[in-house]
Amino acid sequence: MTLLYSLLDEPLIGARLAADGSRIHLSLPALFVALADDQIRDFPALRPHQRHPWHAFLVQLAAMALHQAGQTVPFTDEAAWKAALLALTADDPDGAAWCLVTPYERVAFLQAPEPTGPIGERKDDTFAADRLDILETAKNHDLKRERIAHPTPEDWIFTLVSLQTAAPYGGGAGGYASVVRMNASHYTQLHNS
Repeated sequence: MTLLYSLLDEPLIGARLAADGSRIHLSLPALFVALADDQIRDFPALRPHQRHPWHAFLVQLAAMALHQAGQTVPFTDEAAWKAALLALTADDPDGAAWCLVTPYERVAFLQAPEPTGPIGERKDDTFAADRLDILETAKNHDLKRERIAHPTPEDWIFTLVSLQTAAPYGGGAGGYASVVRMNASHYTQLHNS
């Protein structure tokens, strides 16, 4: 399997321009340039409960990249942002940490590696991005599940950011907190070894 859907190289993130409301798609480095220049009005595909996690993610990521690079002001070009973001993931110089799809043993964008291979069938497997990050309190009443019939990479980006930065702990007493690629049997194996 190759690396697919690179946030650093592909225009996967949809936005609306502040000047005229036109829609564009940007890579993450291009988005940071546009945000620093106050060109972005909003993100049309962003769902209401994803707004805060997305904003927090962008601000924190930009701050970490700038701090690591010793910068006190935002970069003004995409190449500099890309280099700074890659520097945050030095263990993956090929950019795997910024791709939505990677081989299972590799880290992917906000997804832990699964060195033992594909996890396999699970009862909670989902192909709907909006089912994965649904608020637990919604119970399919307030915010309907699986409304996005054909999710785009952008839908998965927003879902992963929301899930991995703001999702509530769902384990309860004696439970566990899993991640996107981990199921209960793998969690037990990892923590009992």
